[in-house]
Amino acid sequence: MVDRYLMKKISFRLYSKLSVVDTIEKIAGLLACEHVSFDTDQNFMKSTHIPFPIVNVDQRMYTRKNWVGINPFIFITGVEIFLTELDTKETQIDIGVDQNRAILIYLCFLCLVLLVALAIPILWVGISFFFLIAIVTGFFIFNVCIKGLIKSEILNAIMEQS
Repeated sequence: MVDRYLMKKISFRLYSKLSVVDTIEKIAGLLACEHVSFDTDQNFMKSTHIPFPIVNVDQRMYTRKNWVGINPFIFITGVEIFLTELDTKETQIDIGVDQNRAILIYLCFLCLVLLVALAIPILWVGISFFFLIAIVTGFFIFNVCIKGLIKSEILNAIMEQS
């Protein structure tokens, strides 16, 4: 019961013209390149361990697979990928992303921003600063990194020619 409220998952669906086996191979290559440990089944993949680099000199934090240069998988707790072969010879890819780690990172960052905002002597400037940083950071973590970059990296991995 508690797990239902704590588990903050988002999901999205992609389609591939490759077979299920080829799609799993491409996604497995991407996850291995991004330092994500995973288990695979016939048409299912689930992450078992995603690194959480704390120091910015850790190379697992960075990637060359997207325009930002940040590994988007470090912001999530887990990823589950279900693959289904459709009648049209396409593969339907259902991706579930557990974003508990992103929520925790965001809340810790907001605490730091709140401390800085409290140190600003003019009240309305401090409040404006806090809300501006909260909105921009939330948009970056949840929309750009989790939704945008993970989706685009998986799409790019599927579209790559062998």
